[in-house]
Amino acid sequence: MEPRKIKTALEIALERAERLGAISEEELRRQEDEKHLLIGKGLADRYLVGLPLRDVESQIGSYPNPTAVKRSFLAALADAVGIADSARAKGAIEAILRFAPGEQVKSIAAQIEELQGRYLRSRDSDLLACREGIASEATRLLGEMGIAGSAVRVNFEAQEGWREAQAGLDAAQEERLAPLRQRLKSAVASHQPC
Repeated sequence: MEPRKIKTALEIALERAERLGAISEEELRRQEDEKHLLIGKGLADRYLVGLPLRDVESQIGSYPNPTAVKRSFLAALADAVGIADSARAKGAIEAILRFAPGEQVKSIAAQIEELQGRYLRSRDSDLLACREGIASEATRLLGEMGIAGSAVRVNFEAQEGWREAQAGLDAAQEERLAPLRQRLKSAVASHQPC
């Protein structure tokens, strides 16, 4: 009987790798794409919370494939363009225009900004009407309970009707924004770096 040889973890790992075979070129490409997506998304998230664009530029340039990282960064910024947070959307669009300054991108960005402006104006008037309705109903109900006076204030944000009205307005505008956001992503993806 032959004595059993104890293998190190490295030897076991090498044997397994040998049995599995080498990673295909397609799998390597997929892994690289995934890595670039994560880096780009991370940079976009950091930019949107305050990282200056000059720092983003230098970080993008520090990667072995800066073009792929830049494309992922721009795609993540396009995804961040939304209705609910206009300041975040504005910052994302500013960065996109700086990194992908094409006419098509400018045109789509202008359409998005116009849509956001219309939304904010209509939202204010629609929510004012909702607010007045809620105030009227709350005053009536409080009056029935014997609670009245100028010191009584209605907390609109706590009212279900208020939240539903806001969510409904936001959802309708997001539907209008979705095709523009997709066109922006496509334009950014096809942008050739200068």
